[in-house]
Amino acid sequence: MYRFWLLAAGAGLVSAAAFLIGIRLGLGGSYPGLMLVYLSPAPVFGAALGLGGSAGFIAAAAGLVLVALVNGIPDGLGYAVLAAAPAAILGRQAMLSRSNEAGGVEWYPPGALAGWLCGIGAAALTLLCVLLASQPPGLSGTVREMLMELAAWMKVPDDDLDLFVGFLHPILPGASVAFFMLLQVANGALAQALLSASRRALRPAPDLGALELPGWIATGGAVAALAAILLGGDYGYYARNLVFVAAVPFFLQGLSVVHVLARKTGGGAMLLAVFYVTLVLLAWVSIMLVLLGLVEQIVGLRRRMNSQDKA
Repeated sequence: MYRFWLLAAGAGLVSAAAFLIGIRLGLGGSYPGLMLVYLSPAPVFGAALGLGGSAGFIAAAAGLVLVALVNGIPDGLGYAVLAAAPAAILGRQAMLSRSNEAGGVEWYPPGALAGWLCGIGAAALTLLCVLLASQPPGLSGTVREMLMELAAWMKVPDDDLDLFVGFLHPILPGASVAFFMLLQVANGALAQALLSASRRALRPAPDLGALELPGWIATGGAVAALAAILLGGDYGYYARNLVFVAAVPFFLQGLSVVHVLARKTGGGAMLLAVFYVTLVLLAWVSIMLVLLGLVEQIVGLRRRMNSQDKA
């Protein structure tokens, strides 16, 4: 028991240290240093997936205490919201299992995990928008002021300032939360891969090809899109950005279709490697993946591919 607590708390301290160092480097102008902030959820995931669901919450609590002691309570809460709490919640859910009729173990499905991720993202966006809307300029005005400050910090030329602000202003909160959601997925996958390689993983890696999204995500995304069209002001602004949150699970479902297709074409790891490099280099591929995920939800492309194989 002592070893369990020590390892879980140690993982949280490593996570907090990565967050603190990354923040310092980022404020110093080191953009690569921000990678440490992006990777800070991984140790919390590692604690949950390697020691058990409760270990993730112990790691998150230990990390929160360290960040709060070093940088103050506001930064500690920021660390909890951005890194520790989502990783602990998702890690705990991933460790849920039950016995099936054959006497084997049935682990929490990847589609349900995507549902939790979407819920966490929606909660994070709502909290962010409420905080921004509480400022005198309102939600949209505060985001515009933040972008002006960001442009000054990034030393954006005056000739490009209107383009910079005009492009990011309509989508900044939602795109930021969507990026945060994908970071959680990447950190969870990284932790699972490292644990599996060292034979310390308590569960097998979720099969991305078997991802089946809950129906409520599509319904919620459609409602948000309709509200974005019909509503004006800050409410419409919030709804438009909520669409980005709902798009993330469909992005993952699009990836699921690609993984199944790679298996069936015999391309395997090489085809997936080329695809992921293309995904990183070409932003429009992400949009195509979201659309592919939507088509999969409506048409069932993977089911059709499986039925063709059986025929």
